[in-house]
Amino acid sequence: MQNCFFVFTHRELQNLKTFLQDTADKERKARAELQAFIEELIGRAERAEAELQALKTRSFTPAARDVHTEADRTLSSGGFDVTERQRYETISLASVKNNL
Repeated sequence: MQNCFFVFTHRELQNLKTFLQDTADKERKARAELQAFIEELIGRAERAEAELQALKTRSFTPAARDVHTEADRTLSSGGFDVTERQRYETISLASVKNNL
């Protein structure tokens, strides 16, 4: 079996080093953005779960039945307009993809 050696010029080594550094920087940035996105998603899920639990608790009282319909609408949209939420999620995912 023959040994295979590659000979690189100084410029090629510099280009390779620059490429690897740029790639590592992009990966760090993408990981940070992904972590922030996941933390925000977890926070939203926890808030929704707490709100749902509160709604379940309140739905057993007769006075809360009138408010129940409005609370369901707010809960189903995550507290803001559905189109706004979709836009936010699309922008967040697009920014992560663009930086990979």
